[in-house]
Amino acid sequence: MSLNSSSIRDLIIKLFSEHGIMRFHELKEMLEVLGIVVDAVELRTLIADMVREGLLHKEVGSGLRSPH
Repeated sequence: MSLNSSSIRDLIIKLFSEHGIMRFHELKEMLEVLGIVVDAVELRTLIADMVREGLLHKEVGSGLRSPH
């Protein structure tokens, strides 16, 4: 399936609203299940743009990385 970045943005918002908080790899897997394969760097850039625009809110999970 071929989608433009606007359609992918809409789908990302829909997935977040339907499934709640998810990690990057979970979002990428959900998109792939739907037949949408997006390069990881491109997807991270798209998500970063959406965070800057206020469309998404980034939350840092506890225990993801060691402070050392």
